[in-house]
Amino acid sequence: MREKQTEKINIMNTSIKIFAIAILASLTAEAQTDADALRYSIPFIGSTARSMATGGAFGAIGADFSNLSNNPAGLGLYRKSEFVFTPSVQTTTKKSTFFGTTNVDKKSTLNLQNWGAIFSYKLGKDDDLPEWKYINLGFGMNRYNILSSRAYIGGQNDISSIGNYFVNQANGNASDNLDGFLSGLAYQAYFLNPDTNISGNYIAASHDASSLKQTKTINSVGSLGETVISFAANYANKWYFGGTIGFAKVSYTERAIFTEDDNKNQSKNFKSFTYEENLTTRGNGVNLKLGTVYKPADWIRMGLALHTGTAYGLSDTYKATMTTDFDTTITQTSSADNAGGYSYTLRTPARLIGSVAFIIGKYGFISIDNEWLNYRNMMLSPTKDFSGINNLINVKYAQANNLKFGAEINLKPFAVRLGYAMLGNAFGSGYTSNNATTNYTGGVGYRNNNFFVDVAYVYSQSKADAYYLYSSNLVPSAKTTTQRGTAVVSVGLKW
Repeated sequence: MREKQTEKINIMNTSIKIFAIAILASLTAEAQTDADALRYSIPFIGSTARSMATGGAFGAIGADFSNLSNNPAGLGLYRKSEFVFTPSVQTTTKKSTFFGTTNVDKKSTLNLQNWGAIFSYKLGKDDDLPEWKYINLGFGMNRYNILSSRAYIGGQNDISSIGNYFVNQANGNASDNLDGFLSGLAYQAYFLNPDTNISGNYIAASHDASSLKQTKTINSVGSLGETVISFAANYANKWYFGGTIGFAKVSYTERAIFTEDDNKNQSKNFKSFTYEENLTTRGNGVNLKLGTVYKPADWIRMGLALHTGTAYGLSDTYKATMTTDFDTTITQTSSADNAGGYSYTLRTPARLIGSVAFIIGKYGFISIDNEWLNYRNMMLSPTKDFSGINNLINVKYAQANNLKFGAEINLKPFAVRLGYAMLGNAFGSGYTSNNATTNYTGGVGYRNNNFFVDVAYVYSQSKADAYYLYSSNLVPSAKTTTQRGTAVVSVGLKW
């Protein structure tokens, strides 16, 4: 271990702060990854209790506030004005397995799923005439993904230390040329030290421990939503056309704490290492949705909608802190941050949604939606800063289908609903990661001429995903699964 002279420590800490600021412009882009682009590109299955209870398969059914963010032509099927308000409670359970050790953690959040109003204007007097019947306007907010969760990963690693990752990154570089947020920060925290046997190389403080307890806690809070302004028209009660301008909003905070502990007391000096990262992302975006619904007969409806990708302007603030504890009770801490944040843009994939619904008289319906999107079309800008990440997106991700089924049984004034949805895997066949998600949904509702209340529950389960605590060349992935339970209540007034 290096000599711990107070003057030297002070000089080095001052140097790293100056160094971090000097190289900030070239490093901040590295904080954004393909995983960030994916996080803000994945859709969920609806926003009202009625649409969520039927698996989100509401593109051709219409007359539901979720249509403003699904197929805005469904707005044209309204014949009354409406106000709706939808709170929800979501519990997310993360299960991980790392070196044979399984851990489970869960987190619950209270959310506002949507609110909004529809204003319906009747134009024609005779329903048998082939003329424009209604013009409808709508506005409000739809929240289409909740990003809050907590995961705990931990196990005994007999293969490597995160110090090996920093060593590989640092070797061959002078100490003042190390990455200010990774190997350079580890150097300042005395977790990475000069190798006295090989000039220009480094050695980790944990090098003499062959088995280390490693843990990582990831706590995230946030959501994706949009303020919507929509217009739709009804022609001859057969053709419905609509459009939505969506003003999207991203709010996301993540705190990740990695620890490495010499719990078997194998090292002569090293005791533990802690690496904490804090990321906050805020931003706004805009998109356009166009749709149509055609009703060739009373028993069938067909819908088609096109969503442009959302163009986001995002800003990240990031802080990293590393702390090394030694058996001699000495603790060394160093930190760096991108003061002022880093701004960039993200374009999410466009989506095409095809829908068909079979209306069973006054007794209910069966509906199917299929959504196509290509995750390769995600793009971060400016492209000169993100060329590597954009190239990775192009080879790592793939086209996906989101298939949704729903049914409603009408027992006036009550209704019973069931649904199922399979949200496809965003990753290509050459990658072990698989984020495909299965949703099982159900709910009940009560409606009269002027009031309705709907209740839904959505159970979601993802396939096992691969998560690496650090370099995939040094450590096997932790296998993680996500289960999510969402309880939703929509209350509405009609006039």
